[in-house]
Amino acid sequence: MSTRAKIHDTLERLERWLREHQPALLAAMRPGATDTELDDLERAIGRQLPDDVRAFYRWRGGSEDEYRSECPLWQRPLTLPEIQHQYEECCRFAEADWEDLGHPGWWHPVWVPIMSNDNGDFLCVDTAGVWTGVRGQIVRFWHEYESRAIEAGSLGDWLRVLVADLERGRISTTDGTYTDDARRPYGYPKRHEATEEPVVPEPHPPTSPPPPPSGAESFLLGDRVRVTEGSFREAEGEVKRLEAGTWRVTVVVIFWGRALDIDLEHWQLTLVARSQHAPVLGDWGGCEDASQLFGLLGFAVSARKLRLFTEACYRNLLGARPEADAVLVALEESIESGNVSTAIKEAVEDFWYEVGIPSDAPENFGGAIQALLGVVTSHLNTLEALAP
Repeated sequence: MSTRAKIHDTLERLERWLREHQPALLAAMRPGATDTELDDLERAIGRQLPDDVRAFYRWRGGSEDEYRSECPLWQRPLTLPEIQHQYEECCRFAEADWEDLGHPGWWHPVWVPIMSNDNGDFLCVDTAGVWTGVRGQIVRFWHEYESRAIEAGSLGDWLRVLVADLERGRISTTDGTYTDDARRPYGYPKRHEATEEPVVPEPHPPTSPPPPPSGAESFLLGDRVRVTEGSFREAEGEVKRLEAGTWRVTVVVIFWGRALDIDLEHWQLTLVARSQHAPVLGDWGGCEDASQLFGLLGFAVSARKLRLFTEACYRNLLGARPEADAVLVALEESIESGNVSTAIKEAVEDFWYEVGIPSDAPENFGGAIQALLGVVTSHLNTLEALAP
């Protein structure tokens, strides 16, 4: 599903929920803005709004109704004139008053307020990516406090998690009010302070690992090979491990009646016979040896192999936890479909919400889960680009 389709799906779900649970709040919102009105706003403030923010305002043009505790958005969506006014006010205060605070990150002109609690605090869309380089991230601005938490990587992600929690009744309370204790997208909030220099990192073009040298991609696990160079010249053995990146090969040879592992360069080997057993799903799922998993990846790493590798890693670490079933199912379905974004991301976020890090778990356990759950979510774009 494209980014544009995702935000439209989220907004449709939000509208359905509001119609059923908060019809008065929905009725108080302005009709959606036109592209011309959004273009005029961008020219007035000198900032380009991300596509998902524009989509949100084409859906509804904000609300003039005063903020209320029963608002499930926690803050009131500003109207377009209010966005311009509050943006100009914040920039003016930054130059006239806030500059004397000695906090360089108190305000940055790339932040555009889009929601307010009507008490001087805002959710802002960051049009440049202060501190992280993530353009479109959502920053919470407090006019009295130094905290500058980044709530999500985009308004679309922030809304998607919010809507999922509303649909499942996770953040509603018995008295009809809503508290600011729902989930954020996985990996958020990211904590920053107004005392930090508001640096916008230089964008780095995506890099890919160097391609395997000529001939390196020809070997697979289990292949029969012959050593052509070095001390074991003319010895034959079986490929046990492939080390992508260095393109080294571990071969098992029989030396004086004993199996011996030797590490060789790919150019020191020639293929004798191809392995008759190509890795299948069961090989990945049943593999508990990390080195063997990397060997199954081999030198010619395809998108499908990356998905098999990721699913196997998750299964090894989380397979005994029933709360992880949805994650494993989503990963298995992605192996053949190539769709590695929405279903996996939502399953991971649900798992993290349900489990978190147990209070009695050793630090290495919690850290391992957190690191592993970051693998897929940190590389979704890479995997999608590789997918057939």
